[in-house]
Amino acid sequence: MTVRKFGKSIKGPVAFVLAGGASYGSIQVGMLRALAGTDLRPDFVVGTSVGSLNGGVLAYDPASAPDRLTEAWTKVTRDDIFGSVLKSAVAAASLKGALVSSDGLQKFLEATTPARDFSDLQIPHTAMTTDFDTGLPVPISKGNLVTALLASSAIPGIFPIVNRDGQRLVDGGLVANVPIGEAVSRGAKTVVVLDCGLTVLAQEMADDSLISRINRLAAIMLSQQVRRDLEKAEGITVLYLPGPWPAGVRPDNFSKSAELIMKAEVMSKEWLAQVKIEGPGRYGFAPSDSLVASSGSITPAAADLAKEAGIPIDESKPVEEVAPGVDEGEAGSMVAKAGKQIVNAAKSVTTSSDDDKNKRDEDGTGKANTEESEKTKAIDADDAAADVSEAKSDSAVVNAGKQIVNKAKSVATGSSEDGPSAGDKKDQKSKKSDG
Repeated sequence: MTVRKFGKSIKGPVAFVLAGGASYGSIQVGMLRALAGTDLRPDFVVGTSVGSLNGGVLAYDPASAPDRLTEAWTKVTRDDIFGSVLKSAVAAASLKGALVSSDGLQKFLEATTPARDFSDLQIPHTAMTTDFDTGLPVPISKGNLVTALLASSAIPGIFPIVNRDGQRLVDGGLVANVPIGEAVSRGAKTVVVLDCGLTVLAQEMADDSLISRINRLAAIMLSQQVRRDLEKAEGITVLYLPGPWPAGVRPDNFSKSAELIMKAEVMSKEWLAQVKIEGPGRYGFAPSDSLVASSGSITPAAADLAKEAGIPIDESKPVEEVAPGVDEGEAGSMVAKAGKQIVNAAKSVTTSSDDDKNKRDEDGTGKANTEESEKTKAIDADDAAADVSEAKSDSAVVNAGKQIVNKAKSVATGSSEDGPSAGDKKDQKSKKSDG
């Protein structure tokens, strides 16, 4: 059922831009289901990481893509894509180039579409990748489709680097996680953005853990990339669809895919039904916009960006000055401390007893008679399986964490791994004062 006809208010070519976001790719499925109820149709697709996977399915057959993707995303689990936690721990301890193989990712891709080459697609599709040696973006739009999409999704350190046409390629999210600029450079006059909301997740995780810091760094980089690309879209109509941000689960957790699909579909349908297109410009807010608007305090630069984007700002909020930089010695100490958090986290996981796991299993069995849908049972079962598999990590993770600590010290402080560096001495001094 068509919920909205845009007609002549939309000028072509129309590009659908699908961002990266790991398990949050399910949000894009809901958006595509909502878009199917309009007269908006892509003339070409540009995708990054999981967005390139979803985009490949969309480009193969736009009409059936929402249903095919819904079926695939409501069945996939974390282990299907990332494998077991135990295997990842062993890979980390051996300092391999990747924690998991790309076999699971390839199976997911090949199960969702029969396309194996870009020539098999009904409409053009571009998969964004990054040259691991030069750091430059490498858009791929012809040749072997499978290797291109695997390269676009090859998160460094998680999945293996993909060697293609003499280049070592990794995840395109490093340089263009929301590739609006690429769509504009390819001639799009209207860009429909399907964002996964990674920046909102990172802001929500505000504790001082290593993972939180890494996510926050990623959020800053992703937000800046989106803002730069939106500047390139001057004179272009940009429809930025809303999504259920924050997703409420980690980006490697697929157990809430059905729920995220439903929420994204409802939100996007409501937005598409009421949005009024009055010429070129941006319609809708990016996830990073909501961060600026909801922040307890903002920097002068962020306040300026918010005003330019027309985002309401509470004038009573304090405006923070940019924090001063830190010297190399302090940076080394901070990195080493972050590495130690890996060790502590790993220890807490590996010391979980079998009795505790059995008790959790028994508790779960005792609640099996509650009245709920079959889909909810499947989701709960996936969560339980994930918890059990995580508890199986062995001491290899601890050893890997200790190696990261030592390496982090030497890299951050510019010292050798033999003997104490200036950063080490400073860290040791800090330990004594803390003790």
